[in-house]
Parts: sequence; structure tokens; C-alpha cells
Amino acid sequence: MHVTPMSPSRTTDNARSASNRLSEIDTAKGIGIALVVAGHMVARDAMPRGNDWWLVFHEHLYSFHMAFFFFLSGYVFFLKPPDQWTRTLSKTAARLIPAYLLFALIVYAAKLVAVQVLHVDRPVKDPLRELLLMIMYPTESFAQFLWFIVTLLMIYAVMVVLRGWITRHLTLALAAFFALHLLSVTDHVTKVFALHQLARYTIFFVVAAVCHRNPGGWMSAISRYGFWIVLAFGIALIVLPRTWLPTFAGLLSLPALLAIAVGVNRWPTLREPLQFLGRNTLTIYLMNSLAMGLVRGIALKYWGWDDWHFWVVAPILLTSGLVLPIVAQRALFARWTWSDRITR
Repeated sequence: MHVTPMSPSRTTDNARSASNRLSEIDTAKGIGIALVVAGHMVARDAMPRGNDWWLVFHEHLYSFHMAFFFFLSGYVFFLKPPDQWTRTLSKTAARLIPAYLLFALIVYAAKLVAVQVLHVDRPVKDPLRELLLMIMYPTESFAQFLWFIVTLLMIYAVMVVLRGWITRHLTLALAAFFALHLLSVTDHVTKVFALHQLARYTIFFVVAAVCHRNPGGWMSAISRYGFWIVLAFGIALIVLPRTWLPTFAGLLSLPALLAIAVGVNRWPTLREPLQFLGRNTLTIYLMNSLAMGLVRGIALKYWGWDDWHFWVVAPILLTSGLVLPIVAQRALFARWTWSDRITR
């Protein structure tokens, strides 16, 4: 069969298009991690009085921000061909499992010490009980934020085990994972081993595989209809019942936040800091709760965050959650090869 060779200009255009998509994904990762940090600002057992709006904001944020983050994780995963998925799982586990264990230990020790002088969200108790919770119920543990690592590795494992079925029957796979999502958001999946999170978020991870089937088409659609997609997403957050948000806001957030990333990418003063955050997502994810926990404890002890104080404390918390982890990684964890590898 005769194949017409691709012209140099066409090859260059495709390379440039792929480069632009990856640049936009880095920007989107920056947006995603900023949303994750915003979700961690307020402690579970100490709410800022006089700021009831925060409860509404927080609930709506949690209806979609992790869905978007799992989509981005899926986008990076599906860049690799199926025959490399097992190797990807192995390499990722070798990096994330030590990080999980290390930061579980650090969080436990930090809470044990800090509770003597500062307010601590979810103080630690008996070590054996806490260990059992970490293993059996990651989303209920003293280091609750680490559930993402557990769920991400389980999703990777599901992709590896079902590789042949997913690659051959992607539409059927989407339908099956969507059904599991609905079971999860209606509280029909157990929290043991964070299986409810596996069921809830796998659909968003696999949507990324659909994007890779037609990479130019979906980005073109986002660029062309981005304004209307963002508008639909905003309206959904305002008018939809709370029980619908994890599904509809979650799905709409994928093209909407990517459309925002595409728009931001045209502005270097916004693009560069977001891409910097995007390249440091693991570092920020692992340490933002610790950083903000320290700053929050100091603020609550010496100044408080009720009423108008929260408008001052909140930006400081957000900044500390984004910046202090990177500072700590470069100043401390980068000193040793093994800790640098699992925290960068």
C-alpha cells in the first residue's frame, strides 16, 4: 500500500500542536492544584464563623475539583501506549508508596507535637487504631488527603488489568465506569480501602482516553466553544441540585477548566506561574496540608479567622499552601536523592 509521506510543514504543525496541548495541560495542572489547595484551607473541625458562604463554596468546589485532577492524571497516563501501562504503574507505585508512608509518618509526628501548643485538625490518637484507619479507611484517617495516592494507584491497576477490554471497547468501558460513579455518589459503594473514591473518579480518568482518540478535535472544540462551556459550567454550579453536582459539574469541569487554561495560556504573566505550579503538583499536594495546618494553627491561636479576619487569613493560607511546600522540598527533601525523587 502506498503511503504519501507527510510534508515537513505538516510535521512541524503537528509537533507545534502537540506542544501547545502539553503546555495547556501544564497550565491546567496549575489551576487544578490551586483548587485542591483552596479546598484544604479550612479545617474539618474549626469553621470560620460569620462566613457561611464558605460552606457553599467548599461544597461546590468539592463537587468537581478532584474530578478535574483525576482527568489530568488520566491525560498524562494515556500519553503512554497500552503496552507501557504496567511499567507506568510500577514506576508510579515505586514513587508514590514511599511518599505515602513518609508523609503519613510526618503528619502523625507533626500532629502529635503541634497539638500541645496549637489547634490541630483531626488530632491523632492510639497509633494502632490510626494505622488501621490508614489501611482500611484512607479517607477517614488522620492524613485524609493521602487518599488520592491510594485511589490513583488503584485506578492505574484497573487500567492495567482491563487494558485489552478498555482499548477495544472504550465506549462500553465508559458506560460501566459511569454506572459505578452513579453508585458511588448515591452512597452505594463501601468506604473500605477508599473503594467509593475509585468508583466515583475512574470515569473522569478514562474520559482522558477519549480525548487522546482525537487530540486535535477536542482542543479545537474547547478553543471554539470555550466561553459557552464555561458559562454552562457556571450555571450548573448555581442551579443544579446538590446531589447532581458530583456528576454534572464534574463532567462539565473538564472542558470548562481546560477552556480557561487555553485562555490563560495566551497571557504569559498568568501562564508562567500556573505552569510552575503545574510542574510542582506532587510537591504541593504532599505538603500543602502540613504548611496550611501550621499557618492556620498560628492564626487561630494569635488572631483568629472569624468574620472579616477570614478575608485576611484565607489568602495567606492559600499562598502558604502553594509556596511553602516548594520551599521545603528545595531546602530539605532535595538534599537526598531518594527523598527528592518521591517529592518532586
